[in-house]
Amino acid sequence: MDGNNSDDNQDTKMWMPRIETRLINILRDEVRKNQTTGRTTSWTIRHWNHYANQLHNMYGFRYTGKHVRQKYQQLKAYYRSFKRLQAQTGLGWDPIVGTVVAPDEFWDKANKNVKKFRTKGFEYFQEMTEIVENCCATEALSRASTQ
Repeated sequence: MDGNNSDDNQDTKMWMPRIETRLINILRDEVRKNQTTGRTTSWTIRHWNHYANQLHNMYGFRYTGKHVRQKYQQLKAYYRSFKRLQAQTGLGWDPIVGTVVAPDEFWDKANKNVKKFRTKGFEYFQEMTEIVENCCATEALSRASTQ
């Protein structure tokens, strides 16, 4: 067994669905709290470390702020891919299963980031919509932390 496979197994254990759900709820609660106070949400390494400590205390895995930030970035990438997929014209929507309906030819040509949504939608779509769309400045209003 190579090192990458071992890392994948560890990542799977560290980020079981209930732990992913808890992280998303932590982030969503933070966004909601800041919305009620009129502040914008801007996560720093201090925030990520705090969330890592919360998850460690709840689940026992040795999370770091970097682990938590990377997981958020991965979830955000899934959200954006799924959102783009939903917005494509000519595709349908199955509200019962929560998946995009498209012909086999579409899925055959789709990249791997999109193919994963063929049989199973993005279960955290609503939560991530609230986080991503209400969290941080984007596009024209966004600035790098060095600016």
